[in-house]
This record gives sequence, C-alpha cells and structure tokens, in this order.
Amino acid sequence: MSNFDTKEARDKRIKDELEELNNKLELDLSRDDSERDYQDPQRPIRTKADFKPEALFVGQILGADGFDNEDALFLEVIFKHGEHWKLLALPSPIQTHSCYPDEDGTYVFAHPFEFYLTSGSIHGWPKFIIKVYRLDDFGKIDAIAYGSVTLPNSAGTFELECSTWRPMGNCIDESYSFFLGGPPKLTTLNPLTRDLTLRENISTVSSGNIHIQCDVILKSFEDLGIKTS
Repeated sequence: MSNFDTKEARDKRIKDELEELNNKLELDLSRDDSERDYQDPQRPIRTKADFKPEALFVGQILGADGFDNEDALFLEVIFKHGEHWKLLALPSPIQTHSCYPDEDGTYVFAHPFEFYLTSGSIHGWPKFIIKVYRLDDFGKIDAIAYGSVTLPNSAGTFELECSTWRPMGNCIDESYSFFLGGPPKLTTLNPLTRDLTLRENISTVSSGNIHIQCDVILKSFEDLGIKTS
C-alpha cells in the first residue's frame, strides 16, 4: 500500500474537514456570547471585576452666595452613601478654608474632591451633606446653615446648586441671633440623612446657595441592566 494519498482521497479528506469546520461555526454563531468557547481576538478579555459597577466623582466646591453675612464662612461637607456602596479609598474630610465675601457677596472656596466607589445597587446614591459655619472677628464659630445635594446619576460634567436653610426659633431665639449671633442649630443631622420627613416638623429659614462643579464617570452599570439616567 502506498504511503501517499491519491488525489481523490485527499480531495475527500479536505472536503470532510471543511464540512466539519462549517458545522462547528454555524453551531457557535447560534449561541450567546456567554456560551461561546472561544475568545474573539478583537474583543478584550473581561474578568469578573470588569462587570462590577463603579463610579468616580471628581470636582470642586466652587463657592457660595446669598448669605446675609459679612463675616468669614467655611464649609464642612460629609460624603454620604448607602450600604450597597463601597469607597475604594478612604475619603479625606472636606473642610474648606475660611473665606470673606467679595463686593458682590460671593465666597470663593475652589476646594477639590474625588471619590471612587463600587456599587451593588443604585439605592443610596451618593450625596453631600453640607454644614455652613461662620467665623466672626472674635474667633467665634457658629453653624448657620445646612443643606444636602444628591450627586449626578449620569456621566458628564455638571454644575450643582445646593440651597441651604437653618432652623427658625421663637422670638427670643431670633432676637438673640440678630444681636449676639448664634442662630438656632440642629441637634442631629437625621433630618438631612436618615429620616427626611423630620424636616416637616421643623420651621426653617432659607439661607444662601452653595455652588459645586462635578464630573462623573460611570462603568458597567449598563452591563447589569441598571439605567442611571
């Protein structure tokens, strides 16, 4: 017997191999991406971590206006998020420098911030809890306003405005605040963080506005069917 195939045998063998390869290709194209047993060389390899939703918030607290005040102000900003969110780096406490208003009554802080998180749910979307403090010429510090603002839930660049307020006391409290300073204060931040219905039982007075610039980058939310916009 010859060790070499005849022309007819080679043609038949090549035809059988092509039919087998074609059958495998048709079967593979009928499967979902998750069922395919090969990796498209044009598609980057994705690991389990690539499907974990992540969010990056970068920006700065630009300033404030609308406060009926000539003393210095500074802000304390608390970054609040739900239990399904996890910060990938320990946040630095946000406390701006003390700033006096310009001739238009505008306070300029330009204080940067950056928060990088992973998420298992959109519940408890991150937000800022803001406390406004006044520093007078005698070194006395008073909390004069409170506010909260939810950070944007879609990618892009945003300009945010947070309206602030303070509790309103009785006639004696307001007179004391007018002549000596020291307006009524919250004893707990629950009306801002946990139970927003508590705000209904508090008489308040509007204060100024805080201006924030925020850039948002989101990853893998759409892969899990989570629409954020």
